[in-house]
Amino acid sequence: MKYFAAHLHPLLVHLPIGILLLATVFAWMGRCKRYATLLEAVPVLIRLGTLAGLLSCGSGWLLSSSGEYDSSTLQWHQWLGLATTAVAFIACFVPNRLVLSSFMAVLVIATGHLGGTMTHGTGYLSLPGFGAAPVVQRPKNVQDALVYQDVVALILQEKCTSCHGSTKQKGGLRLDQPEALQKGGRNGPVLKPGNPNDSELLRRCLLPLSHEDHMPPKEKAQLSTAEIEILRWWLSQGADFQKKTNELPQTAMLQTALTIWVNAGQSTVPLKPDVPLTNPPAAPALALKQLRQAGVLVQPVSQESQWLYVNFVNLPHPPDSIFPWLEQLSTQTVWLKMSYCQLPPEAWNVIGKMSQLTRLSLDHSNVTDTFMSSLNNLHHLQSLNLAHTQVSGQGLGQLLGLLDLKTLYLYKTAVKNEDFMHLKAVFPKTALDTGGYGLPFLETDTARVDG
Repeated sequence: MKYFAAHLHPLLVHLPIGILLLATVFAWMGRCKRYATLLEAVPVLIRLGTLAGLLSCGSGWLLSSSGEYDSSTLQWHQWLGLATTAVAFIACFVPNRLVLSSFMAVLVIATGHLGGTMTHGTGYLSLPGFGAAPVVQRPKNVQDALVYQDVVALILQEKCTSCHGSTKQKGGLRLDQPEALQKGGRNGPVLKPGNPNDSELLRRCLLPLSHEDHMPPKEKAQLSTAEIEILRWWLSQGADFQKKTNELPQTAMLQTALTIWVNAGQSTVPLKPDVPLTNPPAAPALALKQLRQAGVLVQPVSQESQWLYVNFVNLPHPPDSIFPWLEQLSTQTVWLKMSYCQLPPEAWNVIGKMSQLTRLSLDHSNVTDTFMSSLNNLHHLQSLNLAHTQVSGQGLGQLLGLLDLKTLYLYKTAVKNEDFMHLKAVFPKTALDTGGYGLPFLETDTARVDG
């Protein structure tokens, strides 16, 4: 029963906050003749706020005995909460409540700030640049970095210390200091150096998201695959707090995980438009004529633009003779769609010369790893669709030159699950779309016909 009452505090504490602040607002608005009738509600609101404050203080006192919160912040929060309730109680018997209610509102805000700090971590209620938690800076050279201080500690700071840090220690566990991390929590140590699978620090991260012991809680940001791999490696190597990354043995998977983790912390580059802002020279009229007569759809991307969209939807088996004409449009074409096409070898040489392409669709085509190197010069490419092709992770590794690539569609390709961590390292700023979407069935999707 005590446990249940204590955990009612986050619910009850919002009642005096809302009620007493509303009483203050009404007290000030009532000074205006137009809203003078609001003054009649102020005594009732203050009495209700006082009662809610007493209940909140009681449940808060029970919750404080859990030992999960920083004692200094907790004491200030407790005393300010009691002071708020005391001022509200006095205001119940004072005719002129304007000054007291204003003071009461200041106490409410200060108490709430400390409560938010204990619950969500330091800086949660701060404006950017005014006492907010510092932005985590990941090391530029991760191999020369200290494993714990520059890597593991940052992962814990980003994902764990809001509940297990200086202001709050859920379960008696603190993860922001080496000594506290080694000590563990009320349920015992969380580190078993050399044995990652038995270390609670990692084991709880690997539990199903729906499991009550899963960490971090499902409503908070979860550890990425790369971060879990780094923690597993650090634990397996003895959970050392002094060594550098390059002083510990590393597998290829671990090196990939480190690369992904470092790249994920880099600031994003502003997105570029997929149609250049300046117009190219007009496309050769004869080339346009020949392609259209062969069944290729060629049209401007907009009425005001000379950039072209080329679609082979009506020509699934294009002959070799069509590609010299297509090559003449290489400086004007930005979108090229060759879905469901069986392309001859000559096609790949021409596609590789279309340096202005920003979108390329080769889904359901006969593209393979052999032809991937032909695409490496498409430096402006932002979208590449390879769904339903035989391209593998090894073939995609040839596309290191595609620095502007935003989306890579890989549904039903030969890419294996174990390849994706490597691909995230190769394409750190690219969304790897694996497809397999499903839409919910809605009643409006069908119509009933009565015979």
